Amino acid sequence: LQTAVLDGVQKVRLTSLLVCASHFAFFYILISVFTKNDLMPKNILVIYNPISGKTQSSVRKKIHNALARHGFSAMFVETSAEGDYSALAMNEYDLILVAGGDGTLNAVFSEIIVQKWRGKAGIIPTGSANLLAGALGVPKHIKHSVDFALTSYSSTKIDAFEINKKHYAFVALGIGYDAVVMALTRRELKRRFGFLAYWLGMIQGLVRFREANFSLNVDGKRINRHAKTLFIMNVGRFFNLELAPGLSPNDGRAELAIVRPVSLFDLLKLFFGLVSKRFFVEGRLEYMSCKRLKVSYKKNVPVQFDGEVVDLKSPLELVVISGALEVVGSHYSK
Repeated sequence: LQTAVLDGVQKVRLTSLLVCASHFAFFYILISVFTKNDLMPKNILVIYNPISGKTQSSVRKKIHNALARHGFSAMFVETSAEGDYSALAMNEYDLILVAGGDGTLNAVFSEIIVQKWRGKAGIIPTGSANLLAGALGVPKHIKHSVDFALTSYSSTKIDAFEINKKHYAFVALGIGYDAVVMALTRRELKRRFGFLAYWLGMIQGLVRFREANFSLNVDGKRINRHAKTLFIMNVGRFFNLELAPGLSPNDGRAELAIVRPVSLFDLLKLFFGLVSKRFFVEGRLEYMSCKRLKVSYKKNVPVQFDGEVVDLKSPLELVVISGALEVVGSHYSK
């Protein structure tokens, strides 16, 4: 009798557990369906550069097919040479996907800040460098990056550099030699050779630009430097080279690297540093962290933002805007 009673109790307990589990599963599925439908984007805008990076194949077609696999369609807008997207009503869209390199991201993200759009932006890295995408852990392949943007719940609010209350930078900006290299690296060479195209520009730039005198105000501290270039970073890793260890695009600060005169021998050491993932020219660098920066220089010193050379008169005034926009990414995610 006692055995029968115990068996009965165990059966009741098992039945109760099964009923509870089935109820839990039902409500979990119900909540998941409603949550998924609520979180999934309804209106998607894709701004794409059709000639970015090495590939000449149809970027639009690949993105369209990747979206279609998830049951989505999108409004496609091709990038313009002027980089002006002010006519787009970005607030009409739940998700904005940007396909291109760092220069394309700069133009679109700048307009996102201007329009105060509060959605999550996704990156489809199709450029030759894709430094911001790499820093955020975005997959390289178009299909995988679209899947990532649609299904990942990881995102981070990245900082932006506001320059002279008019321009923005999200990866880095350079004043001097660095900007000369960007100007000398032609688009067709970048599409054909990728990062290797920059090396030709680096060698040519050694002859084209010597060095310059800079007057700086770094968070209120005034200094003067004679340097080859000033490099202000929002991300610390560039290809295989860790220029600013510990720097992240959401820490509310900029990292200033003052590069003193560089020779061809230093350039060769830098090349081996890239290959071996070590940096051999620390003696040529001076680092400073800041939130505000003012730089005065001669009028013939070139400037670049995120790989795009701009005509900017001295002085340059930079302010770090913390959490300027939200981007889908697995690194530094909230």
